Amino acid sequence: MSNVAVLVLSWNGERFLDACLTALLAQQFQGNVATLVVDNGSTDNSISVIRSFTPQVALIQNTFNQGFAGGNNIGLRALLSGTAPEPIDFVPDTIVLLNQDTEVAPNWLQQAVEAFQRHPGTGIVGCKIFYPDGKTLQHTGGRIIWPLATGLHRGMGELDVGQYDLEEPVECVTGAAMAVRAGVFESVGLLDASFTPAYYEDTDLCYRARAANYDIVYAPNAQLIHHEGSSLQLQSPAHQRAYHRNRMHFLLKHGSFDGQAKDFVACEAEEIRRWSLSDSLARKHAYFEALLALPEVVRQRHNGAEAVAVQAQLTRMLRQLHHTVVEEERSRRAEAGYRLDASVTSLSTKES
Repeated sequence: MSNVAVLVLSWNGERFLDACLTALLAQQFQGNVATLVVDNGSTDNSISVIRSFTPQVALIQNTFNQGFAGGNNIGLRALLSGTAPEPIDFVPDTIVLLNQDTEVAPNWLQQAVEAFQRHPGTGIVGCKIFYPDGKTLQHTGGRIIWPLATGLHRGMGELDVGQYDLEEPVECVTGAAMAVRAGVFESVGLLDASFTPAYYEDTDLCYRARAANYDIVYAPNAQLIHHEGSSLQLQSPAHQRAYHRNRMHFLLKHGSFDGQAKDFVACEAEEIRRWSLSDSLARKHAYFEALLALPEVVRQRHNGAEAVAVQAQLTRMLRQLHHTVVEEERSRRAEAGYRLDASVTSLSTKES
């Protein structure tokens, strides 16, 4: 019999939590299951909503927002050490990370856990995730596109007609709904809290699990809907900054630069020219923060003379990209100013 804990990270999710927890407590599951909510310093009415589900739901309250990885890690440590609050009275063999803005199907948990049994050697199981209309796909497994380290969610935006109904290994899955064997955390560690406040920490965990010879499996019958982007509004300045910061961190942590640095720089420069000024500002911050984090990232992957050479190469690369984005900003602002001057001159001429 499986011992499973569902870990929900809450932050100002008052409008989502009732539906999320109601669906969780209605699960048709053959085994021991517990629900732990870690609140990440909410300032709305989230705590009252969560407490309305006690004693079925356990609660840990953080005094401030520690980000997705940091907040989840508090819950993971409590569950894995057997110190989770009541009513949880067992150490789970499987822990499911679930976003607060989700609504799971009645057999979601059973289907996710059974995938481990059908695929020995699996460390992480992902789900079929829909947008709120319940018909349009949001995620059916994912992969990273190199050399830019951009994430691709398979099936995103497609109408579900069964095209992704094969239960199979994938490169990575999203932390919006991710079932993880406890042994994975014991083998490779918890979520990497340096991916802050959110994005890429789930992909990083999948990459570390695969490096430790665990499989990542997509389970199409484990289904839910997800109100994506409730914490950081998609394409907002905060979202762009977090995305590019963590994309660069993931790239430096997992990417290979043997002979590929030029390809990456060329592709990244093209992206800089393609996107908006607000996106360029986010990239500029990302390159600077990557420079600050570079010594520690290199230390984790290399040592001795190799570490010195790699750090020098990556430092040059990041400085070059920072220079490119700054020059692109200047060019665009100058062009915008020229057009504004021309428009004003033209208007003045017409009025005279």
